[in-house]
Amino acid sequence: MAAATSPRQVSFTLLAAQLSLLAYSVKHCDTDAVAPAHPAKHSEQGMAPPFRVDFSSQERSLTAPVDPPGFDKGHAVALLGAPVADTTGSVAVRRKEEECAMKQAHAWAIAKSPAQQLPMMFFMMWMAGSGIQIFSIMITGTNLVQPVRAILSSRATFAPLVDKGVDTTTPRALFIALHGLVLLYALYKLDRMGLLPTHVSDWLPHIPPPQQLEFSSMGVAL
Repeated sequence: MAAATSPRQVSFTLLAAQLSLLAYSVKHCDTDAVAPAHPAKHSEQGMAPPFRVDFSSQERSLTAPVDPPGFDKGHAVALLGAPVADTTGSVAVRRKEEECAMKQAHAWAIAKSPAQQLPMMFFMMWMAGSGIQIFSIMITGTNLVQPVRAILSSRATFAPLVDKGVDTTTPRALFIALHGLVLLYALYKLDRMGLLPTHVSDWLPHIPPPQQLEFSSMGVAL
């Protein structure tokens, strides 16, 4: 009759079986991971195993620029509209063009600014009337001095906007023309008030008296 097996022997037997199974699994896993799938095929075709990396094709000069991680050349070309090699130059040119466009727009804004004040100036001078009063003289004198001052300082007004790609001549001409319109209306207002010497009677003190060509006398009684 066979001797009874103790629980300790059963435990040792199970532990030995588990260790044997673990060693077998580790051995086969390492063999599958390291050995190529088809060693004969790779050796025949002269190709490297799939788990090897060939660094010979990754040679790059140490001085050559390297794109940062996540850089997409195609997106850069579509965004800038120029080759990536000319990115620096194209950005500088585009920035210069945008600066010139902003200066040109600012020049036209300055040139058109007097047009926004014309209706108010004309209305105030019309409301002042043609009588010789303090209010009418002040309004007309203000609208006479301001255009002259703006026309004389027009060169300094457009000086910060002068650039190679910016046209300041046409906006400056429009600026002068609009201020000239206000000046002409102020002169017309002064003439209606009678403050301009446009009549002959205004120059009588400077007109010499006419020379007498004939003389007449009464008859003398004998």
